[in-house]
Amino acid sequence: MIGITSYGDYLPRLRLDRMAIFQAMGWFAPAIMMVAQGERSMRNWDEDSITM
Repeated sequence: MIGITSYGDYLPRLRLDRMAIFQAMGWFAPAIMMVAQGERSMRNWDEDSITM
């Protein structure tokens, strides 16, 4: 067979709280406090966007 035969979807389990990002970068842009809610998925050291 030639070409793409299948595809899949993967979301990393590791999560980063957006408030932790704000606490580190709040001095730079105080206006982002409004959007610092929830969490963000984050890849681990052995995962990359090409092969996953």
